Amino acid sequence: MLVAGAALVVVAAALVVDQVARHDLREARAERSAAEDERDARRIELAEARAGLIAARNQLASLTANRDAFQGELEATQEQLASIEGAISTTNQQVALTGPQIEALGRCLNGVSAALNQAAVADPLAAATLVSSQAACVDAATLLGAV
Repeated sequence: MLVAGAALVVVAAALVVDQVARHDLREARAERSAAEDERDARRIELAEARAGLIAARNQLASLTANRDAFQGELEATQEQLASIEGAISTTNQQVALTGPQIEALGRCLNGVSAALNQAAVADPLAAATLVSSQAACVDAATLLGAV
């Protein structure tokens, strides 16, 4: 009987240990699941951050390309201005300018100068200003006999 009682105590203890182990296992699985959920959330955040970084890099590349294009336009405008200034210098040496010629030339140079000033401060309206001064420059060239 003592052996049966001891066996009963051992079985009862084994059942308690089994229940405790099962409970610990459930808790460990729940903690693992929570950790996996947290990991998955961090992976999603990381993917979103990477996508944001890629978008920012693409935008930077686009802005850099735009800046480079504007820089090229500015350089072309400066070359055009230098050419116009050279033509004016040559013309000044060859011909005495009359009042209407001087006025037309002034309008042309004022327009080109305004466009260059705008371009120097990255004003997006610089090209429009240059285009709007083109008629004055054509008038000036016509009056000077360059066209």
